[in-house]
Amino acid sequence: MGLNLVKVGLAMIFIGLISSVALAVLAALMGVKGRIRGAGIVMIGPIPIIFGDVRLVKPLILMAIVLMILGLLIMFIPSLTWRWM
Repeated sequence: MGLNLVKVGLAMIFIGLISSVALAVLAALMGVKGRIRGAGIVMIGPIPIIFGDVRLVKPLILMAIVLMILGLLIMFIPSLTWRWM
């Protein structure tokens, strides 16, 4: 099972990388004019790094809080269930 999760994780990273490159090339070929705005979030463990346009960052802050709580739950649930066994 562990090896399957590694393969899924690597596939997700590869798909994200390929789609990012493809969209950047597509935008360059189409000659996108005007201002391009964007924002992103990088989760390093439960710690978020948020960057981008101020108007687009506000929803990412909410998503970062949800992801932090989810990450902490995933980390602490095994230790909580182990105590009850």
